[in-house]
Amino acid sequence: MSSKRNDSKRTTLLHTGNNFEYTTIDLDQEGEAKTVTLEGKPEEALQNLVANHSLSEDVETAISASDTLMMVLQLPATEAAEIQGMLELQAEEISPFPPEATLMAWEALQSFGRQTQVLMALCSRKPLDKLHDLYAKVGTVPSRVDIDVLGWLELIKKDHLSDTEDGLVFLLQGNQSYAVAWHQGHPCLIRSLVGAREFSQETLEEELMMLLLALESSFPEANAKKVQVWHDGELPAWAKEPLEEWDIQVEKLDTLPPLTQGLALRGRRADSLDISPKEWREEKQRNATRKRTIQRTSLIVGGWLILMVGFLGWSVYRQSGLRSVEKLNTANTQAVTDVENLSMRVRSLTQFTDRSSSALENLLTLATAAPGSGSIVIEDYRYEKAEGITLSGSTSGDVQPFYQFLERLSAGESLRVTSYDLKESRQGFSFQAEAVWAWIEAENEETSP
Repeated sequence: MSSKRNDSKRTTLLHTGNNFEYTTIDLDQEGEAKTVTLEGKPEEALQNLVANHSLSEDVETAISASDTLMMVLQLPATEAAEIQGMLELQAEEISPFPPEATLMAWEALQSFGRQTQVLMALCSRKPLDKLHDLYAKVGTVPSRVDIDVLGWLELIKKDHLSDTEDGLVFLLQGNQSYAVAWHQGHPCLIRSLVGAREFSQETLEEELMMLLLALESSFPEANAKKVQVWHDGELPAWAKEPLEEWDIQVEKLDTLPPLTQGLALRGRRADSLDISPKEWREEKQRNATRKRTIQRTSLIVGGWLILMVGFLGWSVYRQSGLRSVEKLNTANTQAVTDVENLSMRVRSLTQFTDRSSSALENLLTLATAAPGSGSIVIEDYRYEKAEGITLSGSTSGDVQPFYQFLERLSAGESLRVTSYDLKESRQGFSFQAEAVWAWIEAENEETSP
């Protein structure tokens, strides 16, 4: 399940084939949405969309149902944490993917008596990793990942399914085909129909009988004799002829609102499933924290610079006055000496106006030197204007990103790494490093014999 989201707007962005489709929905106004489809290479189309269209900071997306395994389960009515534990055990037993590469998400559909009806979804990390790499190119991490078929069901349910009627919904979109059994306003069975467009009449009847048998064993109260067939492209031959004992209704998917609108409507609910990896949420939180830190530092440094400019202006004014006194009192040796000493102190302030060793420029240098994968985490940082910096942190995986970080840091014009300490930890390596300003190191070299 996903955590509650309080922002007023949300963008649902979906990549299908060579197209991007998005819907930005205002959570305060029911159903208000706008949609555009862009063609081109995925990276170029996504960058164009972000640059030319107004998207919210909270971006959600979805993966294809063909990459997932979905099922509806009836569990004892209990706390969400206990349901999570039961589903994790179930996922370990039935997942076709390796345990370390399996992602699981769920949402509660309805509760009745001592039972809770739950929709569970499993998928491999591989399609999620592809999504992450694509969105990373525009500097974002999706806040939630849904499943596309559930967006279609949301749109169909809104205007074409009654909460009091049972039935079957056949979804035929491109190469994807799914059968969803509906009972009292909620799905109770989801099955993939491989090759459904090419079914013969006999194969269709066999599939329908298998669906009825599955319903009788898990949801005997469901009476699914009505069939809604939602399709794109050409209508299958079996849907053009009546079927004995079955009421078949045919509809086109393009008569529904855009798929991303259905996914956005699902995203309004705080309990809708989110199959994104936990690491995504942690990465998004780190990015938000880093952004706030840079903004606050910029305000502090900006205020400091204003004060320094004012102080230097006052110093220049004083220096000008002292020059006048010097000219008028050339005979007074002590007065000349005082003026010279004051001038030296004023000149010493120039090192503090050098932006290459300012706190803001130093933060930008660290951000530029850090690898873009997020494998370097700086946990403690000390800045000394007249000396340099000391920092410590950790790196996940192998140690190569840390050496790459040191190399990039020393390759710049402002800092020189003088020492570092690297220790192996349970999740990677912890490190501490010290660096001095380049102008300090240059002065040391000039004074050394």
